[in-house]
Amino acid sequence: MKFKIDSGVKKINSPIVLLIDGQEQRFENGADLANYEFDKRYSIESITAKDDIIYLSVREGVSSPPSDWTKEEVSFF
Repeated sequence: MKFKIDSGVKKINSPIVLLIDGQEQRFENGADLANYEFDKRYSIESITAKDDIIYLSVREGVSSPPSDWTKEEVSFF
């Protein structure tokens, strides 16, 4: 399964350095990063700007619950 970073990064026009587990990955802009596929789910932990470059520090994200919960019994309705 492949994962992508939050699509909101598409709005970033500056170069981006993505910091994952002490490693750096460089992207020309947010659109390039938004289209990149990762083997793991990552969440943005912090954003820093320095010398016209955006630094995004990410951490391995928590899985979101399944979007189709209709097969489960819900007791609070």
